[in-house]
Amino acid sequence: MLETKAPTLTSQADNPIQLTVNTLDNSTNEDDFHYSLSTDGGFNYTENLFPAFSDTKNTTGSFYYKTFDNLLPNTQYFIKAYAHDHDPDVKSPYAQTSTHTLAIRPSAPSVSTVSKTAINVSLNSDLNPAYTKYAIYNVTADGYVQDDGTLGATPVYKTISDWSTITNTGLESDTNYAYKVVAQNEDGILTNFSEQAIAKTNNESSSSPVTEEVEKMPYGNIVNFYGGTEDGHIFYDYSYSNSSPNTKTPDDSSSYIKLGHRNSGSVWTLTRDIYRGYFTFDTSAIPADAVITGATINFKINSKSGDSDIEVRYADQPSWGPTLDASDYDKQYPFVSEDKLNTANITVGNYSSIKIPLSSISKSGRNAGRLGIVRL
Repeated sequence: MLETKAPTLTSQADNPIQLTVNTLDNSTNEDDFHYSLSTDGGFNYTENLFPAFSDTKNTTGSFYYKTFDNLLPNTQYFIKAYAHDHDPDVKSPYAQTSTHTLAIRPSAPSVSTVSKTAINVSLNSDLNPAYTKYAIYNVTADGYVQDDGTLGATPVYKTISDWSTITNTGLESDTNYAYKVVAQNEDGILTNFSEQAIAKTNNESSSSPVTEEVEKMPYGNIVNFYGGTEDGHIFYDYSYSNSSPNTKTPDDSSSYIKLGHRNSGSVWTLTRDIYRGYFTFDTSAIPADAVITGATINFKINSKSGDSDIEVRYADQPSWGPTLDASDYDKQYPFVSEDKLNTANITVGNYSSIKIPLSSISKSGRNAGRLGIVRL
């Protein structure tokens, strides 16, 4: 029977659309934890179930980490959780925590020359909430723009509407000045600085403004890619130890891809069908000089059955043609993702995610990968 003590919760923002809840288990004999997420404290969001691990459920002091995806940037989320023993049906008191997701990295500001000693700076709109605050940094002069337009050592954080267009004064004539912007979420956590924008003050004899146009990267530091029609799965029904390529035709007509194995009776055998899923994504929209700091596959579980003693992993697809090809399957090519998903911890209807190694992402355009299962 469940020892009814509430878990201890802490939460942290991983990026603008994701946060992780750290759960310290203070009970014993629970079967799972129930999590609710809300932006208003009303907890009217669907509950997310997280099963307790079999080797820790009968002890206290274990940590569980629950990740929520597809959230809004710089938004406060309230999380509550409780432990649940199904037989008998006993629930612990719930614990509650809250945190803000991170803000999205801003775009470069717009700049224009006013005179030989002044430059106008304005911020561009982005996908952050209107209450998000920003600071403007003059890289050349090594100072933050203040409320009165002068420069100072301490950043001033204001919303885009509050900044409006600020005139940075007290500058040197005939000089290029570079500006960049940083955003702050409601918990005081900063984004990376934006790209720079440059304007040149007038020289002593010039009477017309001079603005240097610079290429600006797309605002934000998150790019979402969605699968197209080139997805599907291939299954392989020869010996587990055989490394010959598959000769089956891939199934790319379904709305879903299959992952798994078919065993014989209740045990794994050396001869069984092995299903691995394939997908492609296009990275051509990423600027050539962009720095990729993370990549994740998010997928929704449509259905599952059978064994739970397998892991889902990601691998690069070593070769591909215009469409999926049966020869793409190579059982020797390992699933070496930095992340993995234990199928015992997935719930039908919920989203799961696996991190993609950054070395797997090419900015040249079409990329392909595959998901597969490995024995625990």
